[in-house]
Parts: sequence; C-alpha cells; structure tokens
Amino acid sequence: WREKMAEWSYQIVDFFHYDREVVAISLSFLDRYAASCAVPVTMRDFQLFAVTSLFLASKLHPGVNNDGVLQAGLSLSQLAGLSRGHFSEANIKSMELNFLKKLAWRVHPPTALAFMRQLVLLLPTEAHVTLEARFCLEEATKFLIELSILDGTLVPFKRSSIALAALLTALEELRIPDKAMQTFLENVCYIAKLNPDSRDVTECREKLKEMFSASGFGNWAQRDIFQQAS
Repeated sequence: WREKMAEWSYQIVDFFHYDREVVAISLSFLDRYAASCAVPVTMRDFQLFAVTSLFLASKLHPGVNNDGVLQAGLSLSQLAGLSRGHFSEANIKSMELNFLKKLAWRVHPPTALAFMRQLVLLLPTEAHVTLEARFCLEEATKFLIELSILDGTLVPFKRSSIALAALLTALEELRIPDKAMQTFLENVCYIAKLNPDSRDVTECREKLKEMFSASGFGNWAQRDIFQQAS
C-alpha cells in the first residue's frame, strides 16, 4: 500500500509542478500517523491517510512553480476529485484534524533532502566541485533518496543517515578522488558529528545500492565528473 501511495503522490506533485520534497514530508506524516493507530488499518483507511497527508504537506510547504510564483496548497476539491469519488472534501478535512492532533502539530519534519543540502557544503575544495559536478551529484543523491522514500523498510532510519548514505553512494559512483573523499569523511565526523561507518549508514548504503541496481538505470561512474574537473 505504502509504495503505491508514494508513487501516486509523486505523480500528483509532478502534475501540479510542486517540489518533489513535498512527498517526503507527506510520507513522514503518513508513517507517523499510521504507526499511532491502535486498531488495524484497512486499505481504504490507508488511502485516506495518504490523501490527507499530501493535502497537509502541500498546504504547509508550498512550492514555487517554473515561473517563480509561490503556489498555494492542493485544494480539497482537487484531492477529492483525484480520489475518484472515494473520499469527499469533508472526509479529508475531518482526517486533517485527526492528523494534527495525533502528530501534536509536529508538521515540519527534517527530510533527507534537507540534510543532503547541508552535507554537500562539507565537500573539500580539492574535490573540484564545478557547477556541473555539483548538479550531477545532487541529482544522483536526490534519486537515491527518492528510492529510499518508496521503501518502507527504511522508515525507522534517521533522515540524516539516509542522506549521508545516499550522498556517499553517489560520490562513490561518480568517482570522487580518494583524498577528497577522505577529507569529506573527516568533515562529516568533526563538523556534522555524523559517523559514516555507523551501522545505520552502512545498512542504508547497502539497501540503496540494491535498489539502484534494481531500478534499471545506468552507471553514473561512466561520467567521471570529478576527475574531469581536476
């Protein structure tokens, strides 16, 4: 159920040109709310949870469209229509109040993408991160993070661990020079206070590599962007 609803959420945000990070926030709401339910959750319940979490996430974290205009959140009528008549506007609105109570208004969760944006700042100057290299690195890391969002087995892991695991995997695939990688790892330890060798990060990396292989996408390492920039 979770993977299907996550894929559906990505389709919706892409259609309306929202930032895809909205889905990460939405899934945080969904996972936390579903975990708090004391009774078994039916498929219909879960679908309503997913629709409500996306409504709430888009409203609280509006994005900017391609024209630079700030977007309003998805409307109740839009989501009720997208549910193909399964849920009314009243159903979604009522569930929204339940969400806010259950989540105790903790509706600004840290995302793996937010951590990633800070971690890339720790790359050393000798890594020769050109604009092209940084773009490729961030896109590769985002792709891995989005894969992690689809996988329910990674829900218990800290978002910082997932972000670091995704970034390390991308750096490895893009063939960052060994010396630059070592300096980056030292920066992560001493500045970000994260352990790249922790069990969480190691398990996340292994899982992400498996997911990337299964995704059918090619090997980023063919580009050697860091080597080209040096």
